[in-house]
Amino acid sequence: MKNFTLISLICIILGASFSAQTEEIQKITRITSDRMEMNWSKNVAIFIGNALLVDEDGRVEADRMEIFLVASEEDENKEDIEKVIATGNVKITTPERRTKSGKAVFHKKEDILILYDNPEVWQKGTCFTGGRITFDLKKDTMIIDKDVQGSIESSKEKDADITDKKSY
Repeated sequence: MKNFTLISLICIILGASFSAQTEEIQKITRITSDRMEMNWSKNVAIFIGNALLVDEDGRVEADRMEIFLVASEEDENKEDIEKVIATGNVKITTPERRTKSGKAVFHKKEDILILYDNPEVWQKGTCFTGGRITFDLKKDTMIIDKDVQGSIESSKEKDADITDKKSY
């Protein structure tokens, strides 16, 4: 298994792709950075400087990313991403939303994303900030803890005039 991990990481460094198997569809995750360190005993790859993770769901940019790996349940010769910890100028872009924070932790199995350190989120004409923002991506929910502030962009159509007595 260590040989496969080494080959995967060499492919990443050389600009090839790292594959993760999900429900018979091969999902490719590409990771680039200025430097990479591998800790074999902890099964963690650390990407330092201009770290960029891109897959079909979107992109994550950060100063540093730690990618924690686990043995694949589908194929014993492959590894899957268990968790990603991104720190420093973290930007996440998906078709549904954009976020900015000092730190982001993604738990893949649970499909939970937690943003820390002055997080901001923009989605469907809204912008919110808070102390911590938690997304449950399976349930399509968001929880903002502490110091919540936000703005909601209203429709361009003129709202009904509630002072019009004829309408009541």
